[in-house]
Amino acid sequence: MENLSEKYYPGIYIHIPFCISRCSYCDFFSSTDLNSIEKYVNALIKEIELFSGTQNFTKEIDTIYLGGGTPSLLSAKQLDSILGSIHQHFNVLTNSEITLEANPGTIDLKYAQDYMNAGVNRISFGIQSFDNSELKFLNRIHTAEEAVASFNIIRSIGFDNISIDLIFGIPNQNEKIWENNLNNALLLNPEHISVYNLIYESDTKLYSDLNKNLFNIMPENLEEKLYLRTSDFFTQAGYEHYEVSNFAKPNFQARHNSKYWKHIPYYGFGPSSHSFSDGNRYRNYSNFAKYYNLIENGKLPIEEVEKLSDEEKFTEYLMLGLRSDGIDNNFIREKYNLDIEYLLNTELKYLSMYFKKDSKKIKLTPSGYFVINEIIISLIKKQT
Repeated sequence: MENLSEKYYPGIYIHIPFCISRCSYCDFFSSTDLNSIEKYVNALIKEIELFSGTQNFTKEIDTIYLGGGTPSLLSAKQLDSILGSIHQHFNVLTNSEITLEANPGTIDLKYAQDYMNAGVNRISFGIQSFDNSELKFLNRIHTAEEAVASFNIIRSIGFDNISIDLIFGIPNQNEKIWENNLNNALLLNPEHISVYNLIYESDTKLYSDLNKNLFNIMPENLEEKLYLRTSDFFTQAGYEHYEVSNFAKPNFQARHNSKYWKHIPYYGFGPSSHSFSDGNRYRNYSNFAKYYNLIENGKLPIEEVEKLSDEEKFTEYLMLGLRSDGIDNNFIREKYNLDIEYLLNTELKYLSMYFKKDSKKIKLTPSGYFVINEIIISLIKKQT
């Protein structure tokens, strides 16, 4: 696990589970009942207050992440109230990273300025594609032209830390379309880029349409080709491929998300949110009625507490380390009696092509990132 010291502080995640419409691929907990946002914000503030009355947590934090859903649907007053509550009950350190997820189509100049005035200093933009036919397939509410315009609005008022999301693996997407997406992303010159493979989650319209044979999924060899092209493209443009799905300019890695990959504590608020603290994982109810009822009765809306076993800690160390900045073989050898370097030179030599090593850690190559699940399964089998 990451060796925590004074330089590591927890982060806060705030779930804003509201959307204008539901994207066809999304299985996150959310609602399209926008009239309930005010009620929800009040309950969220109460949850933060209830949590602050517990004993075992660190008050100093250095990241806040508002995710969703569509946090950019919040009014300036609602955002002020949420961030104000966090400042009231936590010590938000100077130079903290405060991120708000935003969807093109929900941003205008006034809203953007309000978000900056409230203290937001990083925007994560869900562009997903610069191809309008792909956006329509994904049931996004914006066009490619609106995405560019919204990005330029954010940039024009002074935001100097902007991330954008792209999705590859969309049916009918080909190398030409994807290359156009990459080029358009680079033209915007964002500080950070997240690139995700389209996943067919069971509780989505996309999954239902797939089972009705309304389209064909992309062949895996093409998915791999697009992924490796993405890594090469952005690396050549000066971005660091620092995590499976993430690219950043120097000094612009996502500080909040990095906590997830490094086992640094974080506190989640809102239904379906997760927390990690003192070796335990906490999960809130994914149900509005239960969430509101528990909050109204002065109870935290925690549905499950999971204490990680040694085996689970090992699995997470491998999974989170290999998907980001690598794993320390000396630590694994001493803690779990497994020598990965030895295995890669003997029994698992066929996997060695997917690894690289620096002076301290063993890391995956981009090709290794693409098959990370298979690699982790192979390593876990050697530990059991």
